[in-house]
Formats: sequence, structure tokens, C-alpha cells
Amino acid sequence: MVMPWLPFIQCANAIITSGIKQHLVIHKQMVERTDDKWKEEL
Repeated sequence: MVMPWLPFIQCANAIITSGIKQHLVIHKQMVERTDDKWKEEL
């Protein structure tokens, strides 16, 4: 799975549950711009 930013906890759980084994975050700036309220969940 390729995403432009990190998923928050509920989406991360769904990704794992679905069987996806690799997750690629493609843009460092999007990670850096992730809202602070979600960063603690990463």
C-alpha cells in the first residue's frame, strides 16, 4: 500500500487486519505536516 502520509490508528488497524504487509509513506513533508493530534498515534 502506498500512501502520501501516515495513517491514524483506526486506519492502521484496518490495514493490518486486511492483510496488507507493506506500507510505504512516499513524502517526508506529508509526514512532517501530519497534525500533532495524530502524531502520538503513529
